[in-house]
Amino acid sequence: MLKYQITIGVLCFALGAAVLFAVQSYRTNGKYEITTIDKLSNHEESMDKTLDSFFDDDFFRSSKSPFDEMRRMQESMMRQFGKLDDDQGGGIFDSWFKNKFGGGDPGDIQIREDEDFVYYDVIIKGLSDQKLDIRVEDGQIKISGTVEKKSGEKSKNGNSRQFSSSTFRRSFPVPQGVDSTRVKMEHDGDKIIIKLPKVG
Repeated sequence: MLKYQITIGVLCFALGAAVLFAVQSYRTNGKYEITTIDKLSNHEESMDKTLDSFFDDDFFRSSKSPFDEMRRMQESMMRQFGKLDDDQGGGIFDSWFKNKFGGGDPGDIQIREDEDFVYYDVIIKGLSDQKLDIRVEDGQIKISGTVEKKSGEKSKNGNSRQFSSSTFRRSFPVPQGVDSTRVKMEHDGDKIIIKLPKVG
């Protein structure tokens, strides 16, 4: 056993001496340059700057309202990609946003709170309160309803009336720290107020 330990020790010493000799040879030879700790730390700083610039995006900045983040992300994407017309008259991003999040401008939804409740204020112009539905499922608050538009004009031949009806839907996350089973809704003109009682 002692014989093996001595053999291993001699081999380790020989390997260390060979590495030391090789390093000395490279230093004295002008063709090669050993990377110093300073150069490694400069490389690390460069990598940190690269990663910082990658994660320096609106998405990674904290905000109390997820809708503010969604609006900032939409504006940022619109600036980067520009508006491209599609069949629906808006930009490609606008139609994607409507399909994904149920239409409407994310700025039409505001979140606020007091000691007892978290409130979502949702603005929907021309809303008919008789045709309004609110559900909470899969961690989402889902609102759907009907928007009615009426207009009348007087012409030489008589009165003209136009009536149009369209459906809408909105969905957004249930905030943390509320009891989503006791959600209440109030309707005030073009504004829906969703009240979620806080727990704890």
